[in-house]
Amino acid sequence: MVETTVLRTGDLAEASVISMHGLTPALEQVGQRCVFVFALTEDDDAEFFCGLLEDLQASRSRVEPKRFARELKHVRELMYDFMRVDRDSRRLHQPR
Repeated sequence: MVETTVLRTGDLAEASVISMHGLTPALEQVGQRCVFVFALTEDDDAEFFCGLLEDLQASRSRVEPKRFARELKHVRELMYDFMRVDRDSRRLHQPR
């Protein structure tokens, strides 16, 4: 039997850092929000990923900025596609 550990986060930055380490999130919609779900199998190091999540939540984590920015963009696009947000709605409107 394969044991699976599941990590869930609604935080885009946390999801991006976990994704940087090789896991692809599944997505779930909870009301108007999106939750990123990472399923770890026995081949993944669950202890490492749980520690990574704890470090992120305690602000003890460091990332390479350009790599993080690329991954954040990728994970955000996954979220927008999942939530069916069109490109025109994605633009930030500057207040006048």
